[in-house]
Amino acid sequence: MDLAELAPEERYAWGERVFSALVDNVKLSEYGRSIFADAGFLADYEKFDRDNYRSFDRKFVMKELLKIALPLSGDVAECGVFRGASAHLLAKAMAEKNRRKRLHLFDSFAGLSEPNAAIDGSYWRAGELACDLGEVAVNLKQHASRVVFHPGWIPEQFPEVADRKFCFVHVDVNLYQPTRDALAFFGPRVVAGGIILCDGYGFETCPGARRAAEEYTGESGQTVVHLPTGQGIIFAGR
Repeated sequence: MDLAELAPEERYAWGERVFSALVDNVKLSEYGRSIFADAGFLADYEKFDRDNYRSFDRKFVMKELLKIALPLSGDVAECGVFRGASAHLLAKAMAEKNRRKRLHLFDSFAGLSEPNAAIDGSYWRAGELACDLGEVAVNLKQHASRVVFHPGWIPEQFPEVADRKFCFVHVDVNLYQPTRDALAFFGPRVVAGGIILCDGYGFETCPGARRAAEEYTGESGQTVVHLPTGQGIIFAGR
């Protein structure tokens, strides 16, 4: 069989069979989704990661959800910045909508804190995902007028924004305790209709993040919506 003679959908079907034979506990989604034709988003994604597209869907979801939040009052925050890929997308969307908001970025810039093995499991190690603040600042230099860095271990720097309200908060810290601290602090400060997006909620590698989100929503009377991307959404006031 000459694969070059097959239609794209047929090649995809063959690729799906090969993938399923190699990885039997993960299923591919439908062919032909239009997000892969979004040249602008693809360029923004590949600015930070050309080697794989494992967070492609999640970043697209984040970008789209921000459309709901930006018309609301309040700033935007991210806990867990790494190299600044998500922050770049957030800041760019804010600039395109001409919103006079600030993007507050919280990270140790020294990697993950010490996981609690009993809650977080054994996947993560202290110090993983470290990225120097200087490198991140360079990555986000085009957004310098909008971005505010708050370097330090979560929740040490949260008091710096205690008087602020937020329309959108992106929590991407993988572990139980920083997720719990972030939700406890930002939850009451998210305006009605605003969004908290928990990046690691649905991943087997992040059981602590899921537990923290479910504890928070159980106590606050809110609901966390589990997406097939692995993210969890909390709509403020719902």
